[in-house]
Amino acid sequence: HWQAKEVSGTVYLGDEAHSALLNDAAALFNLANPLHPDVFLSVRKFEAEVVRMTAAMLHGDARVAGAMTSGGTESILCAMLAYRNRAG
Repeated sequence: HWQAKEVSGTVYLGDEAHSALLNDAAALFNLANPLHPDVFLSVRKFEAEVVRMTAAMLHGDARVAGAMTSGGTESILCAMLAYRNRAG
């Protein structure tokens, strides 16, 4: 059903060209494990670049910090922790 775009929220683009692009990009890093940035140094670099780009898009200054998570519950809990720590 996802190819007919009959599913909401599980597949964002079912276009063949886009899927091919995603597959090619994933193939470049399919052996890297983001849980081990000490072993896969590119993961640390990607995270820093994404955090810096996001800070720039949101007009953050040099004091902005960030981290990436695997998504879902972890992301929500990390955001809550950051908010609590910032509120002091």
